[in-house]
Amino acid sequence: MKLNNLTVIILTIFILFSCQSEKEKQCNHKKPVNKPVKGKVDYRNLNKLNTKLSKPVMGEWLFSQKESGQSFKRYINSTHICPDSLNNVIYLNLIGEFDDVDMVVLQRLKEYVEIFFRLKVVMREPVSDDIIPEKSRRFNQGNEQLHTTYILQNILKHNFPKDALVNMAITSSDLYPRDSWNFVFGQASLRGRVGVSSIFRYKHHYLDSVNCSKYMNRILKTTTHEIMHMLSVKHCKDYRCLMNGSISLLEADKKPSWLCAECLAKLIWCTQTDVIERYDDLIRFSEENNYPDKAEFYKKSKEIMTFMYPQHRHNE
Repeated sequence: MKLNNLTVIILTIFILFSCQSEKEKQCNHKKPVNKPVKGKVDYRNLNKLNTKLSKPVMGEWLFSQKESGQSFKRYINSTHICPDSLNNVIYLNLIGEFDDVDMVVLQRLKEYVEIFFRLKVVMREPVSDDIIPEKSRRFNQGNEQLHTTYILQNILKHNFPKDALVNMAITSSDLYPRDSWNFVFGQASLRGRVGVSSIFRYKHHYLDSVNCSKYMNRILKTTTHEIMHMLSVKHCKDYRCLMNGSISLLEADKKPSWLCAECLAKLIWCTQTDVIERYDDLIRFSEENNYPDKAEFYKKSKEIMTFMYPQHRHNE
């Protein structure tokens, strides 16, 4: 999409207000730590906000993919990735061509990822996808696609910052994980601390306040979903949750941007952050960027947690 300078400036302002190789270090906990966040918090109190998944039908992820699931207990007693004093920064690497609209959205993404994970995020300047060789590209249905394995193994792992918790790429081109797949929205390693996602299937040729908001919401969800995988969190198969798998854009759009109670417990246990402060920032971001459904969900979640645990009320 080509825009003249005046149009770019106007559209950018409009979006701001309307869309508003180091050795891998792992946290290998064989039993739960003895320092839960801000006291013993039972996230099962949030279950009343969870929506059970219905039986999968043809065309949905769980219909074709076998998922073992992952309970909170299983998560904390497994080998998993967590931030520590040495590795606590999330890196976002931009690969490809991004216009001014994309860059506005990606700056919002950086802010959102910092809020979601309560960690520092470094977004690097875009680099050309010429760094990916011809053997790791293909044309499929008229679109050029990049091979995710090459990006994960040959770019991200070979350029892993010393202070990185995870190293993630965001591409402007479409992605494919293997020859038998048509495409993939994103892919991440549960142990390797690398991941990649693409904006390619999320954009409309013409962006207004509605579809720009949808475009941004899609990349917010995919990026946080893949980073959760890099923290060793598997797909959720029980509730409507950010960690649901998706096989189509329709299915991806249906899943929420928030975590179910059990997946949230994994994140808070792993990052050891204050859940109420996190809710406050998520509410602010949602309101500033015109996502009223998100803001309402987080307000209800905060209300439940502050009622059950009055010690949190000092944050209000």
